[in-house]
Amino acid sequence: MSSEIFILDCMSKVIRLIDKLRLVNPKNIAQPIYKVTIEPYKAKRSVSQNRLLWLWMNEISNKYYETRGKLYSPDMWAEYFKQNFIESAITEIRGEAIKMAKTTTQMTTKEFTDYLEKIDIYVVSELDIILPHPDDLYYSAMGINVEVKE
Repeated sequence: MSSEIFILDCMSKVIRLIDKLRLVNPKNIAQPIYKVTIEPYKAKRSVSQNRLLWLWMNEISNKYYETRGKLYSPDMWAEYFKQNFIESAITEIRGEAIKMAKTTTQMTTKEFTDYLEKIDIYVVSELDIILPHPDDLYYSAMGINVEVKE
């Protein structure tokens, strides 16, 4: 049995996990011993959220250059927003305090949605740049369910 992760969000997945566990026989010395961990699931940022972030970083970079003549790369803007909108924890190494910012890859989808909203609001109010909101990507990234009526 290879390593598997089960997100138990419906009964069919619980049943699938139980079926896998039934194959485990601790008395069989030829079979490895398994470790099972049950913990609350926190969805990490989604692919659509990441795509929207980088669409926006490119847009900010381009628009800022067009309107102000100063070029900052999309990576620089991403770092700027991380430092301004992601809470850092202070820890100590060898008696020195250091700031440890959470990375965007560690964020849950909810945290990342909040982060994107902060960027969107800041860019409009402080930089006078209106970011694109392509319907499919924006709604998916922000977790908005849209029903299409025919």
